[in-house]
Amino acid sequence: MNVLIVDDQYENRYMLTTLLKGNGFAVFEAENGVEAVDMVQNNPLDLIISDILLPRMDGFSFCKEIKGNPEFQKIPFVFYSAAYTDIKDQQFAMSLGADLFIVKPTDPIEFISIIQELLSQIPSHEVPDFDKPLSEMDFLSEHNRRLLSQLEKKLDELQEANNALTLSERRYWDLVEEVNPD
Repeated sequence: MNVLIVDDQYENRYMLTTLLKGNGFAVFEAENGVEAVDMVQNNPLDLIISDILLPRMDGFSFCKEIKGNPEFQKIPFVFYSAAYTDIKDQQFAMSLGADLFIVKPTDPIEFISIIQELLSQIPSHEVPDFDKPLSEMDFLSEHNRRLLSQLEKKLDELQEANNALTLSERRYWDLVEEVNPD
């Protein structure tokens, strides 16, 4: 079985490659959606496992591109993401034709079990059923909502980190004043 792993983080690709090769899969790798489209067009693939947060072409756009092409739409597509974990992210992914959505990190044994179960359920000669493909306008609208949601999460995380840093700085200066009370 030939599997394409799409992830911009070397460590994530290495872990999945090692895990999949150790379980008898042949593995191809891509760092972004643009490279991944090229890999799909030039290699016989039985499965795609893709992150969502990717440079150049994100995973949502990559999935839409693959599932919109009759030549490749039968390839099972799995999202494996740590950043996009909201139920709406998962629903959007499935509306694009993804077969599965797995949240990172997942125990390696469980991950392989999930992948093997998926592959056993999808006959290679059939196109998986999914809702009518989204119109370009609907795709862009929901894609932008997912991006905005992700940016809002990151802004909240940055604000929390900034608040913690401010508190830490205040404590530091309080300690400095205690040591040097002049």
